[in-house]
Amino acid sequence: MAIQRFTKGGFGRQGGVFECGLCGRSTRITVEGQTHLCGQCDEWTMAENAINDGNYNGLPAEELAKAEASILALKRKAAKLGGDPARLGLTAEAL
Repeated sequence: MAIQRFTKGGFGRQGGVFECGLCGRSTRITVEGQTHLCGQCDEWTMAENAINDGNYNGLPAEELAKAEASILALKRKAAKLGGDPARLGLTAEAL
């Protein structure tokens, strides 16, 4: 039988699995982004932060729309990979 390396281990353990602090799905520790978020949640929170910080002020409305569409796509991907749609703020229609 093959060795199972995808085991629960918590933060800071090589190959460990943890629960994403936002969507709740099991994910591996990565070397990028926030250590308590899965890759998708880390990426969409950064994009949402940029919007809230006013980085899109003065830009064409299409740029803001693209950023919001990107956020929705990342949330959908996180849900598809096992994240809780309710924790991601997704309704049944948004999936």
